[in-house]
Amino acid sequence: MEESFSSMEYLITKRLVQVGHTPEREASDVNRKKKTESTEQQQEEVNRTSESETKSLETINGATALTEPDFVRMEKNIAGFGFFTPSSKRIKNVPKVIMFTQTVDGNRVEAKVKISGNVEYGMPITADQDKYLAFQKIIERCKREHGEVVNPITFTTAELLALLGTSKNGNRYREVEEWLKVMNATFIESEGAVWLNGKKRFASDSFVIFQRVKRAGQELDDGSIADRNHVWLSDWYLENLNAHYLLPIEFETYRQLKNNIAKALIPLLQVWLYASREAGSFEKRYTELCQILNIREYQHKSKINEKLSPSLNELVAQGYLKAWEIVKTSDGKDFKLIFRHGYKFYSDQQTLKQLSSRRGKKSENAPVEPPEKENRSNIPETEKEPVTVLNFASEAISDKQSDQPLAENLPSVMTADHLEAIRQLHIEYQVAYDKSVKLVRDNLAETLKQLDSFPFREIVPKNKAGFLIEAIEQKYSLPETYYAHLREREVAEVHTERQKQIDDCQFCDETGYRNIKSDREIYFGLMHQCTHDPVIENRLEDQN
Repeated sequence: MEESFSSMEYLITKRLVQVGHTPEREASDVNRKKKTESTEQQQEEVNRTSESETKSLETINGATALTEPDFVRMEKNIAGFGFFTPSSKRIKNVPKVIMFTQTVDGNRVEAKVKISGNVEYGMPITADQDKYLAFQKIIERCKREHGEVVNPITFTTAELLALLGTSKNGNRYREVEEWLKVMNATFIESEGAVWLNGKKRFASDSFVIFQRVKRAGQELDDGSIADRNHVWLSDWYLENLNAHYLLPIEFETYRQLKNNIAKALIPLLQVWLYASREAGSFEKRYTELCQILNIREYQHKSKINEKLSPSLNELVAQGYLKAWEIVKTSDGKDFKLIFRHGYKFYSDQQTLKQLSSRRGKKSENAPVEPPEKENRSNIPETEKEPVTVLNFASEAISDKQSDQPLAENLPSVMTADHLEAIRQLHIEYQVAYDKSVKLVRDNLAETLKQLDSFPFREIVPKNKAGFLIEAIEQKYSLPETYYAHLREREVAEVHTERQKQIDDCQFCDETGYRNIKSDREIYFGLMHQCTHDPVIENRLEDQN
């Protein structure tokens, strides 16, 4: 069989040579040459832009460092279902319940999440979200020190208040103590809503974020008295943090917001704006928004506008939104809000890409999205159970197939991916030779996806060839376990590339950071995330 495929490859190559010098092909070559020259000109422009950006530096004690926005990373489950309720007062005895649908293994399923607050202090509110985001910066410090996030996370109340930019008085210290209690005792009941990155599935279980808390002044397990706050994160939360299941929030602009609803919308907007980034706008039913935010519903447009406009106008002023409007739904039974993407969203995304490009890796700040799931055909019911599949229209291999592919079936350009896809279809799945070449020619990308995802399907079809042909031509939905595999592979690639950059760098330590001199921190210096670029790093001076 291997000799047969070698012959096939020879025939394909030979046929390509025979048909390769037509006038049409020569014209195509000229076009490709022009395209290459255009690409080279574009690359020169990118290089000039990069040089200009590199010169945009701020001075630190006579040296220079990149001016970078202050992004914090928020766990995506917490961001996605609105864990924090927009309010300046504690809300007690009223749990938040959110119901929605999502796609699992090609099927739409109902999901539900219930957030139940602390008996004494009630639901987590806006002030708790402020402290939570500041706490994420402390978690990032822990990650720099240990290479990953490990329990317990230790910090002083003064450190947290300094990150928030608030005064250090008795009331503020009591508020931090209250926040620790709220985070330790707020339960999340998930019915297929919380994604567990380690298990690669949506969970139905009860969770907390802070598994355990010891405040400064309390006795630790070894009998000593804690001089710092100690927080033990829950296993699921810790696992998702270390797997970069995170969403970037630009912290400095967030701190400038005054309205509670505006602050509560920031994490949600990162999800919604990113998902609709190509369209430039998105819609959300008013009743759904009230459910997620846990705010009162109103029946009249004037009242809705009165309650939402201060926060939405503030988001417009800060650039998160370009505009917004409230309109009736098509069935006339509800209102919907139409949001248009603001310049800040695109600016932040561009900044994250530039930071990623400078560091020579995929951005760890960028939202870790599941691979995009296109609109795909439903899989026939016979595939839903792990049984044999018999009734697919097959064009499998047979004794009557031709010895070589038809000339019109050959791709205009043959790459290694084309050859490998043809080999798999023809040799491993017994698809007819001509049909294999035609499938690869017409839709290489879909063919590669279906071949790559086939081992993850929970079926054992007798007629693999027929099933695979149908899967490629009808764009069958891909298994959720396959998407999880892609996410895991991407995280591993990011980690490997980042580690290689660190290992090869002569400037930073094993965590990828440098302690550099600064007028702002005379005694201890500043922790600087290394760019691994000698031109930039040579301008900085290490703290002795």
